[in-house]
Amino acid sequence: MFLVVHYKKGAQSCKTKLKKEQDKYDAENIATLLNTYYDRRNAGAYSQKARANNFKKQVETFNYLQAKGINTLDDLKEAASQMGDQVSDMTKSLRTDEARARELTDLIRYAENYQRIKPIYDEMNGIQWKKKREKYRQEHDGELRLFYLARRELEEQVKGGAIPLSDWRKELKTLQTKHKKDYEDLKAIREEARKLYKIQKNLESALHPERELRSRGPER
Repeated sequence: MFLVVHYKKGAQSCKTKLKKEQDKYDAENIATLLNTYYDRRNAGAYSQKARANNFKKQVETFNYLQAKGINTLDDLKEAASQMGDQVSDMTKSLRTDEARARELTDLIRYAENYQRIKPIYDEMNGIQWKKKREKYRQEHDGELRLFYLARRELEEQVKGGAIPLSDWRKELKTLQTKHKKDYEDLKAIREEARKLYKIQKNLESALHPERELRSRGPER
């Protein structure tokens, strides 16, 4: 007898949980929330044109979410969160590429200055007479300062080896091409993320209208 009662209680508990889950699904179903949200918008619409525009937006939003396999508010939250994470990851990757591009730009400038001014440096060192060499140095002081700076910066990179100027130029060009494409991709994904977050906010206001009223404050 105890087993039978226990089984009935367990079955009833299971049914209750299933009903709660079904009720939650029904309440947070995208179609239901869209209907609720746009019904409220239509209640405040002043013209048939405005209501027709609301209906068009409702259909477009529903089809957009369905195409993404989004059926509930939880699905929408998950999709928006994933899109936000993707935007964050892509932004970090772009920042890394931008930092490397700036570094390469500096290295290329140093290498070009080094190669351009090296003959002046060599000529100065080839002058035997000290006064004449000092006069030559003063005449080319600005260029030689650039040379010493370039040599110091390049030594930290090449460690006595050959200056890979050609490789740096190729890497910079590749980064610039990649950056242009990645930036366009980021703009598109960021726009889609904003769209999903906006829809999420609208549907949450349909599910919890009291929150929207609190955020607006008392009407005057």
